[in-house]
Amino acid sequence: MEPVVAQGIKLVDGRLERLCAGLELPLELLDRCPDQVSIGQAQRAGILRALIASPPLVLFDEPLSALDAVTQKHTARLITELQAEEGFAALIVTHDLGYAVAHADQIAVLKDGRMEEIADAETFALNPRSAYCRTLRDAAIALGALESVV
Repeated sequence: MEPVVAQGIKLVDGRLERLCAGLELPLELLDRCPDQVSIGQAQRAGILRALIASPPLVLFDEPLSALDAVTQKHTARLITELQAEEGFAALIVTHDLGYAVAHADQIAVLKDGRMEEIADAETFALNPRSAYCRTLRDAAIALGALESVV
């Protein structure tokens, strides 16, 4: 509740409960210290903190990186569902090209601090323009991260 109190946000009745349910976080978890929750729960609690103020844009910086494969899939699905329900835009910074292609509308690739390529996710997965992006895409295919797309 710290972000709510600090920003003087008035919560709509049931908002906290709806977000906790959407993120599959039991309400009693909110009274625990960080060392008393799993990594997956801590990750979802961070998402809850970001969403509680109803922002129009949420920046996710490697939202799945600390999670095991099963929890990654589950959390990615929860983020996508909440984005549809809440209507916020999401900017996701990730090295996981499979996640980006599966969940993003558009992909922007940075190389050496500069924009290398911007494309819609399907176009990027099927036919990246730059040699650098083709190398990234091919590596993701070799690792099995883009099996469902290409």
